Amino acid sequence: MTATTGPVIPADATARLAETAVSTRFDGLAPAVVEAATVGVLDWLGVAIVGANEPVARGLGDVVIGEGREPAAAGAATVFGRKLRASPLQAALVNATSAHALDYDDSLDAMEGHATTPVLPGLIALAEARDLPPTRLLGAYVAGLDCAWLLGTMVNPAHYEHGWHATATLGALAGAGAAANLLELDRDACERCLGLAALQAAGLKSAFGTMGKPLQVGRAAEAGLLSALLVEHGSTAPGRILERPQGFLRTYGADPRPRNDPLGPGEHAVERLLFKYHAACHATHPAIEAIARLRAEARIEVDAITRIDVDVVPSLERICGVGVPTTGLEAKFTLPGAVAMALLELDTADPAAFSDRLVTRPDYLALLEKVAVHPMEGFGAWTSRVRIQTPQGERSCRVDISESIPPARTRAAVEAKFLALTVPSLGAAPAAALAQETLRLHELASVREWLRGYR
Repeated sequence: MTATTGPVIPADATARLAETAVSTRFDGLAPAVVEAATVGVLDWLGVAIVGANEPVARGLGDVVIGEGREPAAAGAATVFGRKLRASPLQAALVNATSAHALDYDDSLDAMEGHATTPVLPGLIALAEARDLPPTRLLGAYVAGLDCAWLLGTMVNPAHYEHGWHATATLGALAGAGAAANLLELDRDACERCLGLAALQAAGLKSAFGTMGKPLQVGRAAEAGLLSALLVEHGSTAPGRILERPQGFLRTYGADPRPRNDPLGPGEHAVERLLFKYHAACHATHPAIEAIARLRAEARIEVDAITRIDVDVVPSLERICGVGVPTTGLEAKFTLPGAVAMALLELDTADPAAFSDRLVTRPDYLALLEKVAVHPMEGFGAWTSRVRIQTPQGERSCRVDISESIPPARTRAAVEAKFLALTVPSLGAAPAAALAQETLRLHELASVREWLRGYR
């Protein structure tokens, strides 16, 4: 360990991460973990399919694959939303960007980011290209999320608070660990995968509210897969990349007070995924839910509101601190805007609600001026308290969206979200069939069989 005044960096950090990556196998997973993994895949697939229509995803696909390209030969990977097939690296890049384009993909607490999107697309692309069984895919997915969790406990909160976009930076290494698992590499080879991924890890929170944010995540997915493929082909890489001098942990800001929330025996991070049910920055969700609960108690007369106070964790303004948004994309990253939408009873579950037209609405702009955000010590990242002032007095509600939700309710909510997102493009019957195939993915013979229904 280093001196107590500096970051706490385990001397075996890279070996621990590599062991986490390669030691997980599907056969050792409890049924509840398998269930959580298939629900995670379903949630990701829905946002990837609908996100493929976003400008950033379509533009990226045109650049890296080619506009109007004919479907590729057998052995390539599906590009969702376009009915195209490309190389695994191209598919990982474009599909991950698509899945993050709407900022509607899941989150993982310790990582302080979106865990599935930088990890899963590379696995799906490679498993399809090599015609691997879904059990291999699911085991690698679970391992990748465990890597993301472990990395988060080593570097956060300092890493995220310093300005790094953890979904992209930590996601690249987690994706590499997951790909090493899928390829059944040993621990030493996995350490080389992590070394190459660390050299490519990048992403800044200053990109929030722009197309650069999903692009960073797409590059992370590509980097993780590329690192594993290069090691499979004999590439060397710097060893002990996490703990070495000028390595990842020191350079990217390991916290001198790292998070003390390791996964317990038999526990996996996939069971701790937080799914989104509003198409905006996850940090806005507690306030949206608080207003929904207040509305359920009694009608809120919007015109009578004189002031809205929102109490939040101090770091929130660096996550969704856009003041007055000028685009629908920026509206996803403004807490006052999310509050205004909830009060106006706009459907925040619908990605189309966050439009350029929204940010010009007089009633929306008027409510923005009434919202005051207050950083409060003692609040968690997933907690907000909304206090609404009217001439009749104050109404308030505090919500923590990280509170445990029964798995059956989570599965039903994610399935409903998937159908709401995909039925318009796929049709009701095909979307429902794809949802059911995904939820029983572990029973199918191959990833190609799973995706055959989509194509």
